[in-house]
Amino acid sequence: MSRCWIALGGNQGPVADTFRDAVALLNRVAGISVTRMSRCYTTSPVGANAGNEFLNAAAELQTTLPPLELLANLQAVETQLGRVRSVHWGPRTLDLDLLLYDEQMLSTPVLTIPHPHMWYRRFVLDPLAEIAPDVIHGGHGLSISELRERLLSRPLKCVLLGGPVDQRVDLQRQLEAEYPQTDWPTESPESAWLAFCFESVPQVEGIPDANRIDVQAFPTAPEQTIRDVLAAALDSVRSV
Repeated sequence: MSRCWIALGGNQGPVADTFRDAVALLNRVAGISVTRMSRCYTTSPVGANAGNEFLNAAAELQTTLPPLELLANLQAVETQLGRVRSVHWGPRTLDLDLLLYDEQMLSTPVLTIPHPHMWYRRFVLDPLAEIAPDVIHGGHGLSISELRERLLSRPLKCVLLGGPVDQRVDLQRQLEAEYPQTDWPTESPESAWLAFCFESVPQVEGIPDANRIDVQAFPTAPEQTIRDVLAAALDSVRSV
């Protein structure tokens, strides 16, 4: 029996009721048992197309299903409860993300464990820290509560790596103005824990790979600019 954690989110319809229905449906699947659930958190939408405020929660599961089979069942429940994937990062009735599966590290075209974006998202870490504060994130070697605490410190230390210098300087000026509680230490980039990386990223000593966000691979809509991508990530940090 494996122990897993999932994130629940939604901003369309009676979301709290949808969460309860999702838990009930998961409990009916052979090999899945929902053993713990956080309270619901009201969070700000992230991204220009996201719509209204969200509810977010986290749940602990016990399962005998392997990761990909568990993911398929999560997606089946989303569909049963009205999830339609028509707008990327758009409004949704229900989102079920597999965050952690025991201590496994997995990377496939359809599933990465731990979830690749959970470590800097308050709307994931706040509810998860409520039910799994001491669980270790394998990529960072830190507990969920420790990851969350890092998001609360101000100023938030960030760095831009790679890409044309002029573009990088211009983006940094925009972000400094829009996010006054951030600090962009150009003289000591290794002091930043949130590193946005462009193509041909230089290896900067002291910045772990786990703290890097690949801007080119970020899951965003085609019409969104790099500034939109960076802003969405920073909104995730302060989204509660």
